[in-house]
Amino acid sequence: MQWTGPRQARCVLCFPAARTFLIDFALTLTCPTTDHTTPRTQPAAGAAALVRSALFDAVLASPVCAVMAVDLAGKVIACNQAFAAPLGHAPDSLRQADFGMLLLEDDRGCYTRLMREHLRTLRESPRIQRRFVGRGGGVVWFDATISALRDGDGRLAGFVGVGTDVTSQRQQDRWHAVVQAAFAHSSEAQLVSDAQNRIVAVNQAFTRLTGYGLDEVLGRNPRLLASGHTPRTTFEAMWAALAGHGAWQGEVIDRRKDGSVYPKWLSITMLRDAQGEPGHYLASFTDVSQQKASAAQIERLAFSDGLTGLHNRAGLQRTLAQVLGTARRLHQAVAVLSLDVDQFKAVNDSLGHDAGDGLLVDVARRLLGGVRAGDAVARLGGDEFVVVLADIGDAATAAWFADRILFALAQPYLLGERPVHSTASVGVALYPDDGTDGDTLLKSDDAAMYHAKGQGRDNVQFFTARMHRETSDRLQLDHELRVALQQRQFELHYQPQLDSRTGLVMGVEALVRWRHPERGLVPPMTFIPVAEANGLILPLGEWVLDEACRQLRAWRDAGVDTLTMSVNLSAHQLRSRKLLTFVVLTLEQHGLQGEDLQLEITESAVMEDPGASIGQLRALRDLGVRLSIDDFGTGHSSLSYLKLLPIHSLKLDKSFVHDIETDPHDVAICTATITLARNLGLTVVGEGVETEAQRHFLAEHLCDFLQGYLFCKPLPPAEALRYIQGQLLLPGGAP
Repeated sequence: MQWTGPRQARCVLCFPAARTFLIDFALTLTCPTTDHTTPRTQPAAGAAALVRSALFDAVLASPVCAVMAVDLAGKVIACNQAFAAPLGHAPDSLRQADFGMLLLEDDRGCYTRLMREHLRTLRESPRIQRRFVGRGGGVVWFDATISALRDGDGRLAGFVGVGTDVTSQRQQDRWHAVVQAAFAHSSEAQLVSDAQNRIVAVNQAFTRLTGYGLDEVLGRNPRLLASGHTPRTTFEAMWAALAGHGAWQGEVIDRRKDGSVYPKWLSITMLRDAQGEPGHYLASFTDVSQQKASAAQIERLAFSDGLTGLHNRAGLQRTLAQVLGTARRLHQAVAVLSLDVDQFKAVNDSLGHDAGDGLLVDVARRLLGGVRAGDAVARLGGDEFVVVLADIGDAATAAWFADRILFALAQPYLLGERPVHSTASVGVALYPDDGTDGDTLLKSDDAAMYHAKGQGRDNVQFFTARMHRETSDRLQLDHELRVALQQRQFELHYQPQLDSRTGLVMGVEALVRWRHPERGLVPPMTFIPVAEANGLILPLGEWVLDEACRQLRAWRDAGVDTLTMSVNLSAHQLRSRKLLTFVVLTLEQHGLQGEDLQLEITESAVMEDPGASIGQLRALRDLGVRLSIDDFGTGHSSLSYLKLLPIHSLKLDKSFVHDIETDPHDVAICTATITLARNLGLTVVGEGVETEAQRHFLAEHLCDFLQGYLFCKPLPPAEALRYIQGQLLLPGGAP
């Protein structure tokens, strides 16, 4: 035997050069002067000798490529670990094995033709992929190049294969094909966008649902599907979830190519690249119009009256429970009005059921027109209706609404072409005085309604006589309040606000008190609602602001020059066009700067007209006036508006602070509010601090300022000054 290649070989091979080298080696095992077309008919010792050479030993040692040699009888005469290991064998155990039996049965048929016919005449090495059967029965794929193994005379002695295990690659290819088919044929609309959120692929369902083909959306931002009806906060939450968790799902409102708008349920998954960075986004969505329509229909059938569209009994019970839950948490009053249409049976009997139904529909319409957006109206059956007035304030307000309803229902009805006159009897029950649950309140106002019928119909009766006395008291209080403004019976008390870290007094809140000549000191919760209802809150608020600024000037002149004065601003004042001018003139009159004054506004006052409120507040901030949201968390606020408000601080309502030691919900609310404020760059004032545990908790959670009876109750001006000066003299300012 003669070798046309080198006698020595190094055992260090690198991929991909390794495979090329091994193939070249196989081709060198020929004699160039010999006829290549004459094969041996019997296995010769030459084939075994070839593979026992030092060079072939080096080739077999390659850890990169699988190498296997077969003689003309189809027996394995040599193989390496890279070939044997994927099959579950050791190289030595495969020697003299029938090569054909190692192949999967379906791949054996072409083995003889390929080896004996193709390689007999060609030096070119064909590249093939074949399936082998592993020891455990599993299929192993090899991608190999087959070359002729020739002896020194150039005669065919066998075959040598050099290749790689591509089983994993084949499995991945098959899985990719499955994924591609699933994407293309999914019943859900799907799109894929790149890291810059440019669309790179869509499926057939996408085109069917949106009307857009791939050529129309390729490279464009998915926002082209937006309708403009989805709140911006939804998209902000979506991107926050994708950044934090890599996935989001929710409902959005989109627009098709033809302009039609539809709701869809959208699921988005972030696909990261090998470095863990966002690579692509997979969005899947379905049209949920039908589901929403079905759900709405079920809702209507379950909770609505079929004739009038109002709540039915089940709807009333659900709504009333929600209203009472809110009232219980926020310490609000609720009025429940029960009413019957007087002489309804006579109308129904004389004019027919269609006319009766028409009357009931008109009654429902008038009731809806006489209540606010947050109230509820229900028809329990027949001619019996119930009105729920949320956050009603007091009995006098409930009486005003009841009288308004009576007046509306007493107007003539036109049934067909015939005018009909009817009235109603109304009973009123108040939460929490007349009941703390829905059933009790409904029983109470029903009894009051029947009492109204007994009094001659077309009137309102409260469940208890005490409600009538309150109405009279309210009218008397209204008169006395006007006198108090004329006679200057009001005074201000001041409650300090302390730095939670140093204990120093940094500001005070001005709180109005009414020193009545006969009743004594009247608390604000008694007269402020009356002042807001009768319009006296505007002159009263102006007096408070002027007096507070006058007092701050006096304290400055006495040497206390580090205080900020906080003054409460009502919703009526916030809406007043005179507010800005009055603030400017008041500050100038008392020689103060804008930053010396802090105005406190409740959430509810801002949300009555958010657009106008933001404009007014920005103008005040431009003056340097500090702004704070008072009683945060108790009103009807919107986080989307909160971030737009030009405010400096939030006041944590005392209702949350009060139970912070025992109620985990209040703990969660307080910590969340403080975190929210700090993330928005706002300071936080905790009010209603009464215990050391409350102080410690708020300070530990980085609440900036504290206010409450633990430190000091609201004091008259002279006592407040002594307290402030005393605190300044304490070591470290500690309380």
